[in-house]
Amino acid sequence: MYDLWRMDALNELQAYNSRLQALENIPARIAELEEALTAVRSSTSDGSPVKGGGSGREDAMLNNIVARDRLRASLERTRAAVDRTEKGLGALNADDRRILECFFISPRKGAASQLASELRIEEKTVYNRRNNALRLFQIAMSGDS
Repeated sequence: MYDLWRMDALNELQAYNSRLQALENIPARIAELEEALTAVRSSTSDGSPVKGGGSGREDAMLNNIVARDRLRASLERTRAAVDRTEKGLGALNADDRRILECFFISPRKGAASQLASELRIEEKTVYNRRNNALRLFQIAMSGDS
């Protein structure tokens, strides 16, 4: 069974590429919602409220505002997570970072064999370095060991 620190480190590394993609996608989605809000404001529809609520236009505007606020909060959390991961990776030497990339960030079949050949070390040493790099990454990322 993995220690909690190891699971935390693995989760951060495995989510890294998806989070980078989200940093591109979330602002685009916010822009789409801002454009849609302009359309809602300029549309001419019946302003009569539905029984027990606001008009359809008001509901659409409120839903849009809430969605944008949630996306902005998600964007900030994602930026913080990417920064945290990059700080952890930045504390590693190039070989250790490459090892973590091949095993966890962009996993490859036969990573150990490929890395052993690339780094001119034995596969057993690759696994030892992977475990050590993972621990150093976690410490640099969050201070936990």
